[in-house]
Amino acid sequence: MGYALAGVKSSFYWRNIEWTTVLDLAVSHGWKPEGTLPPSLPDLREWDGNYDGNGSQSVTDSDAKAMAEALERAFPYILESSGGGRTDPPTLGRGRMRAWILMLDLSDPLAGMAGAQPKMQAFIGFCREGSFTIT
Repeated sequence: MGYALAGVKSSFYWRNIEWTTVLDLAVSHGWKPEGTLPPSLPDLREWDGNYDGNGSQSVTDSDAKAMAEALERAFPYILESSGGGRTDPPTLGRGRMRAWILMLDLSDPLAGMAGAQPKMQAFIGFCREGSFTIT
């Protein structure tokens, strides 16, 4: 199970733990989430703006681009299997450290961390394209 993200030009997929980690990394590197837009609710006051559901909620153009900028700042912390990135973690709260460690260990269920940098680079490009829907 995971998150399918549908943009105007392309789509992207993250496993559950990967998506949580991506969100944590973005926040820890300066992303201030605007909150998602609801798919369609009769009363918008009921919407909490979450990013962690599969309810066809939308991430705005400006929010997606801000996420891309934050992930670009986080990029040096994402290690390639060759050890090409930074090994010291960013300043993270106690709960966020686990997510950072998991990102170091889990990117692709088959290849371990070997694909983390290319996958994150591709996702940064996806976010730069603008708004997307989370399903």
